[in-house]
Amino acid sequence: MKNFAVTFLLLCITNFVSGEALHTIQKQDSLKYYQNLIKHPNSPLDLVKAYKFYNKKQKISSANNDTLTTINDLRQISIIQLRFGDYHGSESTALRILHYLDAMPTVDLTQQSKIGIYKDLGVICKDRMDYELALKYFEKGLALTTSIELKNDIKNNMAQVYIEQSKFNQSEILLTEVYNTSKQLGDSIQIARALDNLGFVEVKLNREHALDHLNEALNITLKQNHKPGVYASYKHLSQYYKDHKDFEQAEAFAQKAYRISKEIGSTSYEEDALANLISIRPNTIEYRFKILKDSIETAKQLAENKYASIKFNYLNQEQIANENKIQNEKKRLTEILFQTMGIIIFIITILIITMLHSKNQRDKLREIYLTETRISKKIHDEVANDLYNVMTQLERDTENRDQILDALEDIYSRTRDISKENSSIALNEKFEEVLKDLLMRYHTNSLTVITRTISKIDWEELESIKKITLYRILQELMVNMKKHSDATIVAITFKYSGNKLTLKYSDNGVGCHLKKHSGLQNVENRIVSLKGTANFVSRPGYGFKAEISI
Repeated sequence: MKNFAVTFLLLCITNFVSGEALHTIQKQDSLKYYQNLIKHPNSPLDLVKAYKFYNKKQKISSANNDTLTTINDLRQISIIQLRFGDYHGSESTALRILHYLDAMPTVDLTQQSKIGIYKDLGVICKDRMDYELALKYFEKGLALTTSIELKNDIKNNMAQVYIEQSKFNQSEILLTEVYNTSKQLGDSIQIARALDNLGFVEVKLNREHALDHLNEALNITLKQNHKPGVYASYKHLSQYYKDHKDFEQAEAFAQKAYRISKEIGSTSYEEDALANLISIRPNTIEYRFKILKDSIETAKQLAENKYASIKFNYLNQEQIANENKIQNEKKRLTEILFQTMGIIIFIITILIITMLHSKNQRDKLREIYLTETRISKKIHDEVANDLYNVMTQLERDTENRDQILDALEDIYSRTRDISKENSSIALNEKFEEVLKDLLMRYHTNSLTVITRTISKIDWEELESIKKITLYRILQELMVNMKKHSDATIVAITFKYSGNKLTLKYSDNGVGCHLKKHSGLQNVENRIVSLKGTANFVSRPGYGFKAEISI
């Protein structure tokens, strides 16, 4: 097959020149140098050099995950393959570029690249005579672009496809659009190109002004010294006169086209010009040879297209199967990953719950220990010593029975108070009465406890934890007052607003330089646990005040 032979030859030549160091000529290190080799090759070896350079470069950029550079390198490779006539290789490379672009986010840069690739694929399919597929690619590019210049370029290529299919009316419509928009842009070269192609189509449709358009296009390109445009105009004028049986004029313009092709320095232009010269004299042996050669090439190309289509479909199905297999494997690995993560999260959750439970147990044990220590100390300080004194008194004095009984009654009362201080709180009873009972224990002939607003609070709305905390805080404050203040009046007020309870305490005791001993520290710890606030104020001779919010 021609395309595979070309590719094989390309690789052989590449290996042959692989020993040539890229750094021998300094300018060869620039991208501009190799791009120029592709645009204007002096020989096939120039294209081989460019192919070798970009093939090596795209491997490096691909290994570095530099997708944009890889795309650009592959596009240059696709153009080189097309220049060599390796249509299917060029198409395969272009489709590989599309695969990269489809995996990237849709932004202006990727959209512009897609438009260019669709246009390249259209040109490739047009050159290998797969006209329907060429039009599909051109239409995809046309649907994506908003640029008038790009639209003109794509429409002009579509018009060329319609010319190859002898659909001259459809081609005329497109070329008229291109011509009108080119005039709006004021681009002389674009105008000449559109006018020349339009004139050629009008020749086929026998339009009266076809020759005027061809001559106008020629004048513009001559004025601009645009040699590819001049060549196209000479060729089309030659074909115009050949269609009108004026072979002398046809050959004159064909000769001019041939001379321009040599000035351009392109073998493809020169080959096309010679083929045009041969076609002017249809009764020559050369013309017959050309017809036969073209017929054979067309048949071979169509056969190659069919073979390539079958191969592409087979490989595509195989690729789809492999991709499905890979996707299924990825899905399975993802499921395993999520299952593993779920198990790890479950284990961590169990560990956290266990640690919190263990901490809670430790905190409870610590609280029990502290409570027992406090009760033990209180019993030792307030009961055991007094009980020992009574026992000593009984040993020395057996006559003062009433005095001893009074002392024992006092010890009993204090023991009962200690029991009440550390007993559970009856939350199932009316809480207002529970608080009053607590405060009344400290009410004596020498101490007056005043409670304000205690009846104005809806104690049923207060959470149980806050009730317990409030009770223990009041208990600590009253014990602290009884031990240290020598107060005669204690005033307590309550206020409940916005789910916050505020307690204000004040006494007229001796006051002190405020230090947070165990009692006040217990109060503050309880408040902090509920994210509340506490403010204590005291100084010698001015009593003690506290404002607490929970």
